Amino acid sequence: MPGMTIEEAAAKGFKRDVAERSLAIIEAMALPADTLTVAMDLARYVRIPLTEATFALVEGRKRLRRLGIVVPETADPIAFVAAETVGQAAAYATTFYGILDVREAQGHTFTRAFTAFVEQAFGPR
Repeated sequence: MPGMTIEEAAAKGFKRDVAERSLAIIEAMALPADTLTVAMDLARYVRIPLTEATFALVEGRKRLRRLGIVVPETADPIAFVAAETVGQAAAYATTFYGILDVREAQGHTFTRAFTAFVEQAFGPR
């Protein structure tokens, strides 16, 4: 399975610099290619920054336990978290705040995104 790209991360509401930092951590630790996807889902699931979610996956069971996710001793932490949090980042991107985050991550300012949302809901000014 190919890894997540920065553009795909922006489509889920994560800014480029944050996604690049997380991707660098994942590559430095030689983790599987889909770990960024798991980190994004974890970040949205427990409402923490992407970098913190990435560190939690890197550090393993003890750090995940602090986030409220108890990984069984026989389970792979990344696979377990992936199964528990699947689709959270994509689901968040469909919410009001998620849509605003996606637009901002893709280079639109908050004002422009908010104006576009208001125009879509209520028509042009």
